[in-house]
Amino acid sequence: MDKNHFLKLKIPCGLAIVKIESFFKTIFYEVLLLLEGYECVSTPNIKVAFAHQTTIFITNESDTCQEFFVYVSPDGENYIINEPVISVHPNETEIVVPRYYSKYIRIQGKSDGEIKFRINIQQQISG
Repeated sequence: MDKNHFLKLKIPCGLAIVKIESFFKTIFYEVLLLLEGYECVSTPNIKVAFAHQTTIFITNESDTCQEFFVYVSPDGENYIINEPVISVHPNETEIVVPRYYSKYIRIQGKSDGEIKFRINIQQQISG
């Protein structure tokens, strides 16, 4: 694929609108998400089955401290929480590497009010 090839989707997700932009290369895959909503919002299933390494960068773009949870799943239906739960302060970025290998992950944001996270998922894949 051409290195300038992008896939852009808008997916309604509960109260959130999830925006996905993907960039394809032989050994690198990146997903950019904007997670917005109120109190509790989740991303759709994100397939990570072919990744040797998955790293998630979470940036809190709100004015309050917020928590995020990474869930792992063998089938895209039954999810288990990946410890630990991460608190992200306003305008700060935290990083998490899922502890367990799985086919799918899902990220959930929780707050007492408005939620606004920018999520960058980077995967290393053998080409």
